Amino acid sequence: MKNIVFSRNKPLSYDASKAVVKSLNLEIREQIHHRIPSLHTINCLFPFELEKVKISNDTLVINNRKWTVGRRIQRENEMEPVIDETEVSISLGEQRAPTRRLNQSPDDVFEQLFDAYIRNGTVVRGTLTLVGIPAFLKKKNSDELKIKVANLELPTQRGSTENYEQLRRFIDLKALRSVMIEHLAANNISSMLEKPENWIITGREIGTRFSLYQTQYVDVDSIFERLKQRFGAIESKHPEHHYYTDGVTIKMGDDRRLVIFAEYVGDSEVSYPFNHDPWVFEMEIMASASATGIVGSD
Repeated sequence: MKNIVFSRNKPLSYDASKAVVKSLNLEIREQIHHRIPSLHTINCLFPFELEKVKISNDTLVINNRKWTVGRRIQRENEMEPVIDETEVSISLGEQRAPTRRLNQSPDDVFEQLFDAYIRNGTVVRGTLTLVGIPAFLKKKNSDELKIKVANLELPTQRGSTENYEQLRRFIDLKALRSVMIEHLAANNISSMLEKPENWIITGREIGTRFSLYQTQYVDVDSIFERLKQRFGAIESKHPEHHYYTDGVTIKMGDDRRLVIFAEYVGDSEVSYPFNHDPWVFEMEIMASASATGIVGSD
């Protein structure tokens, strides 16, 4: 029997290299990018799979790493010209890297940082939290950027005029499992009514969930009344939850139903992300077998 000799120096084939790179986590792929130039091209072909992402107008958080981009305006004395630079600070938990200074605008620096990690086909397995939409993102072509997000959180601040509808064009809605919104102005309730209709038309998957935090119960009450009028929703109660209000159920064919409830969480000891909004409005696609226990959903 002949001895088989394996060559340790034989490089992987192109297809094998692609398979290996695609299976690696973010940190290892970053090391490959810096240490193995021959794999740069293959490494750039595949978007990253990330655990969690948070975006604001000047901050990007990926997994446990945080980048903050800001303008640094400094002048040593009145006789010298003003130094206009961009500072980038990076932190990982309690650890902080030295601040970097770049001769570029903050918008350009932030866009380059964003593009390095968030690209077409990027997967966020956990939660994408959007505190604000950076200016450069509003100008991007949605045909060139689609993000696969499991859970989306939109913690809108009081008085914010941010239009999160701009974000929808960048999200792969088929992959989206849940959405959580802190606040919706009363005069925008009509936009809330579009969500059940969209879910019914698109046949959203069982388990898809949406949560909306409201300031006043009257907003929730108005939504329920309009759902009854517009979609023929049936009043119902969930046997596993002690909701202050009744809920409604909308039939979505023979195998699933859209179950909608409201809950008062203002006095709860549980730490809610938006505890200054005491009402949470929830809707979930449930299998008909699961929904049969809901009173009034026949």
